[in-house]
Parts: sequence; C-alpha cells; structure tokens
Amino acid sequence: MQRDENGEHAGMRFRLFGIPVQVKWSFFLVAVLIGWTPRTPTQFLVVWVAVVFLSVLVHELGHALVARSFELPAAITLYALGGYTTFPADPRRLTPGRRTLIAASGSAVGLVVGGIVWALARAGTIRPDTALGRYTVSVFVFVNVIWGLLNWLPIRPLDGGQIFQGLLDTLFPRWGTRIADVLFPLTALAATFLAIRFGFFFAAFIAGFLLLGEVQRWQARRAPTPPKVAGTLPEGGFLFAPPRGEGSEGEGSDPSDDGDDDGSVGGGPSGRL
Repeated sequence: MQRDENGEHAGMRFRLFGIPVQVKWSFFLVAVLIGWTPRTPTQFLVVWVAVVFLSVLVHELGHALVARSFELPAAITLYALGGYTTFPADPRRLTPGRRTLIAASGSAVGLVVGGIVWALARAGTIRPDTALGRYTVSVFVFVNVIWGLLNWLPIRPLDGGQIFQGLLDTLFPRWGTRIADVLFPLTALAATFLAIRFGFFFAAFIAGFLLLGEVQRWQARRAPTPPKVAGTLPEGGFLFAPPRGEGSEGEGSDPSDDGDDDGSVGGGPSGRL
C-alpha cells in the first residue's frame, strides 16, 4: 500500500477545483470512533461520517481558495485529528491581514452553508419525513455552525488563534508575537478548565494537548537549540487537527519562526472535530 513521506498510509488523493486533496484513512477511523455508540444504527453512523467528511473538506476548501486568490498554491490534508491546508509562507504575499482572512475563511464558509440549511429547515423548505433525514439536517448544522464557531476561539493553532495573531501583528508589529505567547497559554488553560467543568472530556483532551504545546513552545524559545514542539498543530486546522510539521502554515508561516518555509491553515481542533 502506498505510503506518504511520513511513512503513513497515503489514503485517497484527488483534486478539487484544481487543489490537491489527501484524505488519510485515519480521518475516517477517528470520525467513526467519535460518532459510534452501542445504540447507533449503522445508517446513522454512515451519515455522521459522510457529513463530517464533507464539512471538514468544505472548511479546508474555504482556506485553500482564499489562499489561492493571493497567489499562494494550496493543498488540503484530512487525517486523524481533522484537516489542514498548507501553502508557502511567502512574506511578500502573506501579510498579517491576508493571513487573518485565510484563517477566518474556513469557518465562514461552514457558517454560511450550515446557516442556509438551518434557515431552510426552519422555514419548512427542507422538511425530512424520516428520522434519518432529520438527523442528517441536524448533524450538518451542528458540525458546520457549532464546530465552526468553536474553531474561532482565540486558541492557537485554531482558526481563532490565527485570526487573533493576525490582529496582534497588525496592531502591534513589534510585540504581537510576545503578546500572543502570553495570552495563548491562558486561553488554552481556560478552555481546558471549562471543558472539564462542563463534562466535555474529548474537548478537554484536545485543549490539554494544545496547552501542552504552549508549554513546550515556551521551553523551545528558551533553549539554545529549539527542540521540536510536539503538542502543536498546524494553524487554522479544523479540529481534529494534525501535529505541526514542515509544510504547514500555522506556526510555520509566522515570520518570527525561523526556518519554516510553509504555512498551514487548517482547523484545526485546525479543529476539531
């Protein structure tokens, strides 16, 4: 079976509007695990996985199309923790304002699509006659609207974190990164606490993972030779989102991060999901 550059099974590869898309099998596995319960009928589980796949793909497509409008060639990857979009972190084209627009575009597309379906359902234009049909509509709205809004929380490397970072870099060009390094650990800690407080343990796991990344980021900046930060995700990923690596925008496209050539937007947890 074909494997990618990281030794993982490559999964499916195709192009959408000319944009390369890779979907790893782990994406579907995690989607099944999240949606499955002993009482879940098979057809409902299939609908859940299909909606998650379509919604995350549309989310990342929003990032990719906006990046391409700025002459940044983009590629989309969906894998175990969600999705992310990669493109070159060209400082001539990727200004803080454009980076903010790219980060905001993923959830914006989902909110528009999910909002339209919700409005049509409320107006009675969409009126499913079966339990499966009603479940499809409710899940589609939930994934695109609720997950989309959560992805705008000011937590690095979610889309909201990238939006906030872009605003800081615009308002405080010299101090934006330092301010972010102070605020983002606090937002990740707050998210972890609130998720545990209200019993959202999967969300608490993701938030705790991001908090670990912020702690390691502090350690990396103080080390003479910065070690690889293992708890961070490509920025903009739709959670579930992948670990940070070369070729992803997120932290990599930050001009203050030396040695990274590409960036990634993705949601992602780029997202969660």
